Amino acid sequence: MELQKAIDILEKSDTIGLLFPEKPGIDALAAAEVIADSLKKREKLVGFLSDTHFGKENIERFQTLAGATKLPKEFIISLDASRAPASELRYEKTNDRIDVIFSPRGSEITKENVSFRDGNIQCDSLVALGIADIERAAEAVTDDPGLLTRTPIVAVDSGDSAPQFGEVNIGDGRPLSEIVYALVSAMEKAPPDARQATLLLAGILSHTQTFSTPAVKPETLLAASELMRAGGEYADALRFAKNHTPLSLLQLASRAGVRSKEDESGAISWSFL
Repeated sequence: MELQKAIDILEKSDTIGLLFPEKPGIDALAAAEVIADSLKKREKLVGFLSDTHFGKENIERFQTLAGATKLPKEFIISLDASRAPASELRYEKTNDRIDVIFSPRGSEITKENVSFRDGNIQCDSLVALGIADIERAAEAVTDDPGLLTRTPIVAVDSGDSAPQFGEVNIGDGRPLSEIVYALVSAMEKAPPDARQATLLLAGILSHTQTFSTPAVKPETLLAASELMRAGGEYADALRFAKNHTPLSLLQLASRAGVRSKEDESGAISWSFL
């Protein structure tokens, strides 16, 4: 994994945006919370590109994400030079204010000649977690459509192959929480605290369906063991992971259960969905 290259990008950034799916699961939220924690400790400003809602039941678990806001934008003061040309522009800075000064050329400049508007989102780099379609993600950033094309991206995905839209692309079928565990541990040169370890463990359990998926890698089992040694509460993580099964999946499972039948021998079963 390109961990050091990702760390170099994040260390050079003062303002970092988080980008994850519109309806993130436990794995994505846990990964985002822990990486936001780590960056905040390093005095980085971490924020979202759009409004994100976690629900009241999740606020205590995702304290850093719940306290984050949308990234700030530039503020532009615009002079209509066709109506009020200026011969000079300067600014004067004191302890508590900045004055922008236009020197008129030929005619007086009045407040009617000046307007204000938002500029680009202030963002030095982006961390994309579980984003499969970057073009669709870009469409959702309506406040600043060009942000994703001009900003370095650290792309982390749990797919079988690494995404290819970032300066750094990490993804080999492992849970997002496992990859972020490796990234943050390398950046901090220390294991996560007990709260972070429990969250990351919950993310791994959720992604692997409590290690029941055939694609579970030995490195994932090792990461789970290390997180428990770091103070991660397995019972709490398991309870949290299981209590957040997507509603659509619960509905499908219920429908399958009601419409399932077995033959007389019990050897064959079928469902009508």
